[in-house]
Amino acid sequence: MGVRTALVALILVSTTIALAAAPAAAQTFPLNPVESRLSMAIKPFDAPIEPLSGVAVAKVMLTYSHFAAPTLAPTQVNLKVTDAPSWVVAEVNPSTIQIQSGGICVPTCHASATANVLVRTLASAPAFTPGSIVISATALPNGLVAGSAADASFTVVADYFALTQVRAPDAVEVPRGGFVREHLTVMNGGNADTRLRFELVEAPEGVRVSLPNAVVLESTQRGGKVTQMELPFKIEASATSPGGRVTFLVNATYALDDTIRGDSLRVSFTVEPGNAADTGAAVLAAASFATAGPQAGTTFAFALVGAAAGLALAWRKVARR
Repeated sequence: MGVRTALVALILVSTTIALAAAPAAAQTFPLNPVESRLSMAIKPFDAPIEPLSGVAVAKVMLTYSHFAAPTLAPTQVNLKVTDAPSWVVAEVNPSTIQIQSGGICVPTCHASATANVLVRTLASAPAFTPGSIVISATALPNGLVAGSAADASFTVVADYFALTQVRAPDAVEVPRGGFVREHLTVMNGGNADTRLRFELVEAPEGVRVSLPNAVVLESTQRGGKVTQMELPFKIEASATSPGGRVTFLVNATYALDDTIRGDSLRVSFTVEPGNAADTGAAVLAAASFATAGPQAGTTFAFALVGAAAGLALAWRKVARR
């Protein structure tokens, strides 16, 4: 019995020692990500952007914050253009920013950064028509800090530009003492309705030029259809005119505000003296009629005559019966 009791006691002691030596099971508690906040502001442009004139820069200001949490590495923020008008080319530079928000910060950590939006407007941009550019920013998760995102938009407006084309004859033969009528072809390739005015600069002695009145041409960028016109003008020459060079200006302005000026084209052509104008008149049509009333019995006749100087209606009292 003594041996048996001793063995039982030894087993109980060994079990107790083993239980005491075994480590307790480790308990794990999931850590919730620390919320972060990303905000963005963009300073708008002070003035419209002239198409094809270069790059305009808009400043982007980023603010990043989160509750206190260890972030040994900087937080990466990605930026991109997510929406823009078809007549705009825009990009963010730089498109990736590293923000360091770690350190001792209670209760929240803060950081800020800046970037630029580079904007160009194309020739297809309609003048003074606002469009919106949208920038998106995404802060990636960093350790215990969760990611976040923000959007911001700003307005872009294209400035007015004129692109006027004029076709005129190189040389015009004008009979001495007579006149001719010619045509100018004007076209508007600008980005808004454009008013064209014609201004005579010089003409040779004995030559008189009657230029067209001002006209307004529409633009395709704003959905217009009448972008081209043919305009008549008159050139007269005296009997002794030697001919010479005629020069005039075609000045373009924004149709709704003449203080907004476009281009100014200088156009020239040569007046060449021709044979003297024929002063003889040809009868083109003739007729007669008799009157009633107080003038009853009086017959009148008229003739439509043509000459180099134009047309005239000649009346003649024939007789009274």
